[in-house]
Amino acid sequence: MPAASTRSTRGSHASCGARSSSCRSWRSPTARPSRASEAVLAEHVASGAVTLLAAIAGDAARNPVLFERLRSGPSPHVLHFLGHGGFDAQRNPVIRLADDADGEKTLLPIEVFAEELRACFDTLRIVYLQACSGARPGVFASAAELLARSGVDAVVAHLWPVRAEVARAAAQDFYTHLIGARVGGGDVGASMQASRRTLLASSADGFSPVLYLRGPDARLFDLEERRLKPPKVSARGSRATGELPAALRTLLQGPFSLILGEAWDDEATVEIRARLREALLEALKINEPAEAHTPLFSLAQRYALQGGRLKLDRLFQKILLAVHSRHDAPAIIDALAPHLRPGVHTTLLWLPLLEHAIARHHPGKPLYVIQPGPPGHEDRRLIMVRTTGSDDWEEVESLPRLKLEEAFVVLRLYGGYSPESQPMLMSPQLTEDDHIQGLFELRYIVPPEWENMIMGWLRTRPVLCVGVSALDWRHRMLLRWLFDQRPPPVGSLAVLADGQSEDEIWEKRGAGLPGTGHFAVVHEPAEALVAALRGDRP
Repeated sequence: MPAASTRSTRGSHASCGARSSSCRSWRSPTARPSRASEAVLAEHVASGAVTLLAAIAGDAARNPVLFERLRSGPSPHVLHFLGHGGFDAQRNPVIRLADDADGEKTLLPIEVFAEELRACFDTLRIVYLQACSGARPGVFASAAELLARSGVDAVVAHLWPVRAEVARAAAQDFYTHLIGARVGGGDVGASMQASRRTLLASSADGFSPVLYLRGPDARLFDLEERRLKPPKVSARGSRATGELPAALRTLLQGPFSLILGEAWDDEATVEIRARLREALLEALKINEPAEAHTPLFSLAQRYALQGGRLKLDRLFQKILLAVHSRHDAPAIIDALAPHLRPGVHTTLLWLPLLEHAIARHHPGKPLYVIQPGPPGHEDRRLIMVRTTGSDDWEEVESLPRLKLEEAFVVLRLYGGYSPESQPMLMSPQLTEDDHIQGLFELRYIVPPEWENMIMGWLRTRPVLCVGVSALDWRHRMLLRWLFDQRPPPVGSLAVLADGQSEDEIWEKRGAGLPGTGHFAVVHEPAEALVAALRGDRP
């Protein structure tokens, strides 16, 4: 299914949407675009499967402005009409447009509307009439039948008036199955049946929506070979307006999983890196300018091979604690924490900054922290819990029943300091060998009793990557493990700092990210993003 576009017109609302064999755009004339419809299509918009056209609403939904807008706009594949339908005095089907300047209602004969659509749109495949009695026969035919006669391949309409929430649920389920290649696969018949089953589970309203099909084949769109290209996300959302970029705001509204990396350039992180590098270069007696750009974990590896691991850990501990004692936690973490929801989140930081931020902002939720255990730890992992209403952290002796809808789980994949008030340094990944060995040890970090639930959560919810670099092999390998070599969930998003010029890598399929997947990208200065997150705090 190529593209779909959405517009809206007031009174009777129409929407137009698909263009060819992939979904790009939708139109729907209504008072304003339905927020519920936008929400159900949000993940498909983010993936590039659907493109929403501007709604035709308000004064633009009046005649003759409506026809002018339809004639001047792009030709969609799917048109969704959201509004009032019925019959005139002669029992001819009509739709209601926005009231005229004097407040008088305007009724448009469906035959006129059908002829206008045929003249304007050469790629229109589906019309969805989310209006009362769109499939109810008039003196000669129903509105849906007249639209089908005009050349539309398929028309979805209701036989009788239904509650607004029922009509909305039917439409949302229909589009979800139509767009999903593995579910509806572009088949309007299968999508309609799926929508009906959902409604029939609770009421007889499932018999109201019906499908008019002009030809024998209900598969109107071929989604098998489609290549989705996510839309470009404005890099100036919060910078220019003080608001969150649209893609990030959409992701934060639903369940998601955070992956917090160390590539975010806050003052403490920059100083820790600089002082560690300086100390390692001095200890290794490296003066060549070319060596100054050697990756930090490569320098740490060389130092561990020459001086021993114990000396490396001491040096690391001395610098890390000294720098951390003089800096607050990065503002981005504190700004993100209120937006997090119970579920599974991942941190690559050596300090328990994310855990402490979650504990501050969500004191009423249980919080579990899972990280590599110290050398000789029998389970190869350490699990600590901060229970509801407590400030104390305790090591978990026996695994409780985990409810991810109610509890936070933080995976600390790079080890480091434990979260209690007097933290212990355990298995920090500092060297090249640490990161390579750590990839093999990942299979042990999640308890078998929790593995299906935790990994299932990570692989089915949109992912928000902050401080993660596609140019860092350690980060790429972790993403591959987290997603089991599969594409990231639809709607996943990478927030890049000012110095990260990686947009094309994240957005391009097959560029080394897991499962030839892709992420939408938001490129924001730290200060602007933090201000927008705090201003949009839930």
